[in-house]
Amino acid sequence: MSPHDAGHRYELGRELGHGGLGRVLEARERDLGRTVAIKLLHDGLPPELEERFIREAQLTARLEHPNIVPIHEFAEAEGDDGVRRRLLSMKRVQGRDLGQLLKSVAAGKEPEWTRHRLLGVFADICQGIVFAHAQGVIHRDLKPANVMIGDFGEVLIVDWGLAKETDRGRTPASDAATRLARARERFPASADESATTVDLRDPDKSGITMDGALVGTPAYMAPEQAEGRIAAVDERSDVYSLGAILYEILTFLPPVEGTNVLQILQRARAGTVTPPAQRLRASRPEDPPLPPELEGICLRAMAVKKKDRYPGAKELLAEIRLYLEGVKETERNRRLAAEAVRRARRHMDDQGRLQRKAGAALRALRLDERRVEPRGDKAALWKAQDHAAELVRQEARAFADAVGELIGALNHDRTNAEGRALMAEIHWRKFLEAEKTDDRQAIEIHRRAVEQFNDGAFDRRLKGDGTLHVRTAAWSCDCLLKGRKVKPQEFRRSGYHLASGRALDGRRHGEGVPALEPAAPVRLRW
Repeated sequence: MSPHDAGHRYELGRELGHGGLGRVLEARERDLGRTVAIKLLHDGLPPELEERFIREAQLTARLEHPNIVPIHEFAEAEGDDGVRRRLLSMKRVQGRDLGQLLKSVAAGKEPEWTRHRLLGVFADICQGIVFAHAQGVIHRDLKPANVMIGDFGEVLIVDWGLAKETDRGRTPASDAATRLARARERFPASADESATTVDLRDPDKSGITMDGALVGTPAYMAPEQAEGRIAAVDERSDVYSLGAILYEILTFLPPVEGTNVLQILQRARAGTVTPPAQRLRASRPEDPPLPPELEGICLRAMAVKKKDRYPGAKELLAEIRLYLEGVKETERNRRLAAEAVRRARRHMDDQGRLQRKAGAALRALRLDERRVEPRGDKAALWKAQDHAAELVRQEARAFADAVGELIGALNHDRTNAEGRALMAEIHWRKFLEAEKTDDRQAIEIHRRAVEQFNDGAFDRRLKGDGTLHVRTAAWSCDCLLKGRKVKPQEFRRSGYHLASGRALDGRRHGEGVPALEPAAPVRLRW
């Protein structure tokens, strides 16, 4: 794409800002008498960066949306020094960027900018990104500094210099843009596009946009973007950056901080983020607490794994709208509770299965322990012990996962009947298990839990009422009257030690008082 000659159509004014590619000036368009913003390319840039400038013009011109800065013209003009420079004419937004606004609000200078109003701005940002994604374009450098807030309510996403076309947006007509995008991604990185190294001229600036295989601003990058895996960067990477903007709106702090870019980059790659509610309490204890549903939206958007994030900006926007509308908040909580209950059911099924397997393994183990010779090979026995212990651990984890999901479900909707019933049922299972082993502490804990979540289904079981049916044994022979011959292998030890009360069959909790057992023979008379 070759720019046409703008002649002397623009009268340049003061500088509004500058970056790696060029500087932005306020200008007056002589023909129409309107004020515009002119982005002028720096002198002496490598061809790859000039091509990136062209690509920014091409992609932004395609994105005609109320929340995306409009492009008026891509041209070339001669300056007062006689040097011809490429320029991009854009809408001049009278206002400031979102980062500046948040700093002012955090300082208490603009109380009219409430959390609800800032969330409205965030919804506008999401709308712009939803449109861009629908056109097959991802931004890759979303951050508060790249969102302009106009004095009359405009919300405009700017600086599409790192934008990238997806397969959805690529057409035969955009072959040139594709070639330029590939050339730009090769510069100045190594041949391996997953390279994570970059030449940082000033590692003390945490908000800079980095070029090369690593593109974007570290504090707002998705983990896959921070690792330099360009092929893995897609719409969900923009969703992560939107979540990072939401995080700053909620806490007035960026999600990732550090003393320099390299440290921030390391933390961005790890994806470890302090929950916004915790961060807000620590930094601004006087502020109203953060609603759990808002924190949930933010953390889901910023999930480390892409599959755990919202599928796209459209779904994130829908959640924010639901919160802002307020009318459907109950339905949203009920839906989240129902999802958690379904997950809890799966964990409970796993727990029941593992509990049966663990029980069978422990019974077999007890038989093996009796059979093994004192000086025999115990390798098989030890293996069986390890297997049984692992099944017990897995069953305990399944129980904990089920309880955790049910707690989450009831946090979303405390009236969820299915969640309460399952919570009572899972604790009733543990109550019966504790009764079998006579674990008094566990009996009390799980009985209390059943009572807390019981909505009537366990009333009779808790009260203990019921009918006991006793059936006497009808022996098939008259051996009780006449006696019979008994084989030696039929004999077994039963009962208790006369002195100590120890159970003779080795049962648990039947140890008695061993000290009372005599060491020498005792003369008895019958």
